[in-house]
Amino acid sequence: MGFIETLFSSLHEADLNRRDSLIEQLRVAQTTAIIDELQELLHKGTTSDKCDASEVLCRVDPQKYLNTVTSLLNDNDADIRWHACGLIYDWGDHSYSDLMIRILRSDVDPGVRVLAADCLGRFGGGTAVQGLREASEIDMGIDLLGRSVRAAAQQAVMVILKQV
Repeated sequence: MGFIETLFSSLHEADLNRRDSLIEQLRVAQTTAIIDELQELLHKGTTSDKCDASEVLCRVDPQKYLNTVTSLLNDNDADIRWHACGLIYDWGDHSYSDLMIRILRSDVDPGVRVLAADCLGRFGGGTAVQGLREASEIDMGIDLLGRSVRAAAQQAVMVILKQV
């Protein structure tokens, strides 16, 4: 098993120390060939490869690679778009607010829209309130866990207004 396969496998194990150790090895080595291969997998890999490669890149250096990962928000696969939103939730900041508002308004998958609303509640600030209110009034989508986009948007607005 090669380094990337071992690294991908470690993302799904209970032993987080192993994952963190492998990420640190990659971070320290900054092996261009491995980073290039991970970036190529973002565009040409399977669903699992794209999700794993994007997570590894963000764990190595979120400042450097999170913007690259946002390209996955245009993927045809809703699971990949949902995963990309999750990475933005984990490592994003207010600079991703406009992008998350666009996703909230336009993504066809309710699960992706729920997570976009969650992102906005985490870092959207006052400028996100209008888009969230619109979603809370008109979006009737329900994700696979039974969460409604409407409820997620309402929750995000409440969180933002508490901060202001």
